[in-house]
Amino acid sequence: MTKTMCMITLPLAVALVALPGRSPAFAHALHLFAEGDGTVIRGRAYYQGGSPAVEAQVLAFGPEGRKLGETRTDAEGAFTLSVTYRSDHRLLVVTGDGHGAEFRVPAAELSASLAPADAEPALPAEAASPADELAAIRSQLASLREQLAGYEQRTRLRDVVGGIGYIVGLAGVAFYMAARRAERAGKFG
Repeated sequence: MTKTMCMITLPLAVALVALPGRSPAFAHALHLFAEGDGTVIRGRAYYQGGSPAVEAQVLAFGPEGRKLGETRTDAEGAFTLSVTYRSDHRLLVVTGDGHGAEFRVPAAELSASLAPADAEPALPAEAASPADELAAIRSQLASLREQLAGYEQRTRLRDVVGGIGYIVGLAGVAFYMAARRAERAGKFG
C-alpha cells in the first residue's frame, strides 16, 4: 500500500470505527415519565431505546425535599405511587447499576381533595370522580407527553446524515491534502 493511500485510509477507518460507538452512559441513559391522576402518580422508567427499567426504585420528594413515598417499577418499567399530599412531587428513579433519572409532577395534576404538603396526612376522602371527558383528555395528554419525550431522545435521520456528511468532508480534506503532497513531491522530487 502506498504512503498516500495509508494517509487517506487511516482517518477514514478511525472515523468509521468511532461513528457507531457511543459511550456506555449514553447508550444506557435512563429516562422517567410520570403523570398525576387523582390520588396516584403513574409513570414509566425506561432506558434509551425504550427497554424498561425493571425493579428500579422510585422515590417521591416534596418541594422542601421531604420524602413523600416510594415504590418500585414492574416488568414493563411502570409504577403507581399513592399520593397523600397535593404538592409538586419530584420523582427520582434509581437502578441497581447506578443509573438515575428525575421527573417533576406538578400539584395541579393531583386531586384537589388531597391535603396541602404542609398539613398532616389526611384520611383518604371520597373524591368526586372527574367527568369522563376530562379523564379521556388527561389520558391523551399524558400519552402525547410521553411520545414527545421519546422523540426528543431518538437519533434523527438528519443527525445521521449530518454525521456522514461530516465524515465525507473530512475524507475530502484528507484527499486534497494527499493530492497536494503528491503534487509537491512530483515537482521537487
